[in-house]
Amino acid sequence: MADTPDKGYVVPSEGSIFWLDTWVLLADAPHPNAAYAFLDFIHDPKIQAEETNYNNYGTPNDKAKPLVDPKVLADPAVFPPDDVFALLEGSKDTSANTQRTDIWEEFKQKLGESELGSRVLALADSSGFFAGGDGQFIGRGLGLIGSTFGAIANVLIVIFFAVFMAAQPRPYVEGALFLVPRRRRDRAREVLYEIGNVLRRWLVGQSLLAACVALLTGAGLMLVGAPFAIALGLFAGLMEFVPYIGPFAAALPALLVGFADSPDLATKIALLFVGIQLTESYVLAPLVQHKAVYLPPAAILFAQVLMGAIVGALGVAVATPLAAAVMVAVSMLYVEDALGDKNAKVKA
Repeated sequence: MADTPDKGYVVPSEGSIFWLDTWVLLADAPHPNAAYAFLDFIHDPKIQAEETNYNNYGTPNDKAKPLVDPKVLADPAVFPPDDVFALLEGSKDTSANTQRTDIWEEFKQKLGESELGSRVLALADSSGFFAGGDGQFIGRGLGLIGSTFGAIANVLIVIFFAVFMAAQPRPYVEGALFLVPRRRRDRAREVLYEIGNVLRRWLVGQSLLAACVALLTGAGLMLVGAPFAIALGLFAGLMEFVPYIGPFAAALPALLVGFADSPDLATKIALLFVGIQLTESYVLAPLVQHKAVYLPPAAILFAQVLMGAIVGALGVAVATPLAAAVMVAVSMLYVEDALGDKNAKVKA
């Protein structure tokens, strides 16, 4: 500042940040010994003092300060006095990776406060669950969450188009029949309309179950004091459209939210989801399926595995209605028409 007396800077009374120039030696540096020699040279007190005198940058090297020009050393712009320096703080790494790591460390600390949580952390660590470091683990977790919500978005798009087409199915059905030979069009029309009837009953039944699960989950989470109760309840209802796998996918974010608060809350949430799933499986589902559509569990699981392997998460979501449609087609076109067994009906 000596060369430009008309310019200067002030430190706000609230404080400010200071920065430090740092030297970094890369792990794969081709000449590490030369780098170490340079670091030794640049940190020599005499060299540090010469740098400060030349560029008016303060040095943290206490051994170099006696060698600094007294005018530079007395300049508060280069070496702030103690009362001003007390208002300064070093800059912090606010990158997304650092924030995620901080959140994860806080979560593990809270989880480790209970005996059960400590055992869970020890088991996860010994099994290599955190392999690659916390950052990579969090990255994988966020990637999974992103993929999950991407799959949900795809399901919503499919449902939107399905409802749009179901509002006026006749043009689509009649258009598809042009691909069928004339002598088979009447039978194909019967099959398509029966498939539409089965899918309509399945959609109504699953919608009722989803609404019940969403209400029970949301209300239950509110009673136990869980954050984001309404959002988690809606998510649980949406996941009801994916049999068997959906309840586990719905419980995972709720449990993570619970563990972030306390292990006791996570235990209550786990018991709540178990209770709701038992109620859905043994009370609600039999009542709804009796009036809607029933599919053998093995057929649903096989369809989910097959569609998941071919299409991914979206395939798992649409596997059940697709299985129902296939069963109707097999019953009418193969069992009844090809085999001539008019009395055999595949229940769907």
